[in-house]
Amino acid sequence: MQNKEIFLAALPIAFDDCFFRAMNRDDLDLRANWPSYPEYYEMFNASFKDKPLLERDLKWRKIKENTGLICLALENNTEKLLGVFYLAEINWNSMTVGNMTIRIHPDWCNIGIGTKALTALSNWCMAKGLKRIRLDVLSTNQRAIKSYLKSGFCITGEFIQDDDLFYWMEKF
Repeated sequence: MQNKEIFLAALPIAFDDCFFRAMNRDDLDLRANWPSYPEYYEMFNASFKDKPLLERDLKWRKIKENTGLICLALENNTEKLLGVFYLAEINWNSMTVGNMTIRIHPDWCNIGIGTKALTALSNWCMAKGLKRIRLDVLSTNQRAIKSYLKSGFCITGEFIQDDDLFYWMEKF
């Protein structure tokens, strides 16, 4: 069994009344139908929101085939998709995540669910043998930076992309 399959077989990850599960094809459609984020955060809207189903099918096939990518859905008993978490660029030899992507449903932002979810997920990943998780965050996204710091991540570097300053944040 491959490492990706081992991690997915160990799901769900539960905390409070929420849990992580393996993402499925239907989650792409649910994510595409989320309401838009407020103007400042509109860059986080699903890029495939207005794409045909065939393109979403292709995206899903690429997700499934990528052994260095684990996609997780966050849900609770009232919401089928509270958030999506992508562990990307996984190096199974060094047991590191090169980049993590986090999106919380716009209606569930600013109430602490993201911080609790990230803490539960990152602690679970470390308990399963991962040695480092890295993510990128826009330096002006103070809401996310505060959440990541509370979850045990620290700023380890910075870079500029398209004239914007980003931080690398890592949890060891």
